[in-house]
Amino acid sequence: MTQPETFDSITSRNGQLYATRKGKDYALFIYTPLQQAYAGKYTVTLGCRWSEYNKPFVKQYVPMPVVASLPSGPKFSTQDRAKADDTWYAYEQVLCNGWPLYYVDGLENGHKTEQPAMFQPATATMAPPAAGSETEIPEALGDETGPPGPYLGP
Repeated sequence: MTQPETFDSITSRNGQLYATRKGKDYALFIYTPLQQAYAGKYTVTLGCRWSEYNKPFVKQYVPMPVVASLPSGPKFSTQDRAKADDTWYAYEQVLCNGWPLYYVDGLENGHKTEQPAMFQPATATMAPPAAGSETEIPEALGDETGPPGPYLGP
């Protein structure tokens, strides 16, 4: 799959992060089990490699592509999903404070999803998923280092 339609910006409103495209705000989400992956130093496979019965669920969470306008405060970086041979989303994905960001197409203006245990709203003040450990997170745009592997999240 090619990169989705371009977004204008990422903004923070009432502490939650949103991506804006054509005047519509899309709530951004993080994959919460990533914190346990960092602690256990194991990888989280890309969604295209999940079991067939889980693929429809995970595919609704689309990796957030790179945008030009970012809010100040959080630390943003990217990871290149193409290098991990992602057959669904082979493009650069935005990370915020070490968390890969996702949006749900058609879920505009901050509506909640049905899976709060797996994906939570992304906030401007969220601690890195490796908080409290010695694990490093990507430091700057384009840096793709730090466990679990260089490719984080589904």
